[in-house]
Amino acid sequence: MIFHLISSIQAIEVKWYGASCLSISDENTRIIIDPFLTRPSLWKVLTNQALIPDTRLIKKYFGKDSRETIILITHTHYDHILDLPEVLRANPKAKVYGPAETIDFLKLFKIDTNIFKSLSKNHSLNIGQFSIESFDIKHSNLPFGFSFSRGKMSSTITTPLGAQDYQSMNSHSFFIKHKDARILLHPSAEPQKYDLKDIDLLIVGLTSLNINSLKKEVIDRVQAKRVFAIHHDNFFKSFDNPLAKMPFFPTLGVFPTKKLPISIKLDASL
Repeated sequence: MIFHLISSIQAIEVKWYGASCLSISDENTRIIIDPFLTRPSLWKVLTNQALIPDTRLIKKYFGKDSRETIILITHTHYDHILDLPEVLRANPKAKVYGPAETIDFLKLFKIDTNIFKSLSKNHSLNIGQFSIESFDIKHSNLPFGFSFSRGKMSSTITTPLGAQDYQSMNSHSFFIKHKDARILLHPSAEPQKYDLKDIDLLIVGLTSLNINSLKKEVIDRVQAKRVFAIHHDNFFKSFDNPLAKMPFFPTLGVFPTKKLPISIKLDASL
């Protein structure tokens, strides 16, 4: 499940774990994005029941690793950071980068906040052979204009949290460069203008019913060699089951029906 570029000495591995949970890594570095492997039921989410991370899945896919590990957070809804505390407990040397409110969740779960750095507009960082640039973006409304958990986290809540306790105010996208690949992650269906060229892989979130502006302003404009859609899967179903599309969500091309994780392969001719 590893893709190689012909001129590459190292291997780059990109995997999708459903929703916007991804990993991008080479021999020395592992980047985890939006750690979310646990799959609470729709009923638990709607009734704001306590969400308990699935430690079996977390240890299996995001357990301790000899490579340097960082975690990128696009925003702080439950389907993006639910498993963050347990991933950090399994990887105590990992660093976290994301929107400012991420620190509130680290404090709540009694995790050392020194491992966290807030990402401001056009912030950049380097790790191994990767360089990462962040952009401020808008979180799209769900189909039919529904808005979920927008705002500041309450100061009175306690753990474990319900889905509606994971409030979010800011969102980020990421441009990830490696000597062998240029990857743009745009996790929202809201358009954003990027002055970027020679993108090998565009990973784009289909989180809204109308994606016409997204196609025009992001997908068509960037003209990436490969486009891979995320966050249109039904993440209320068990992680161990084959993928199913979220009702009412759009797709690009044929929706994948494999089991997770899915390897995102780049054209070997690049």
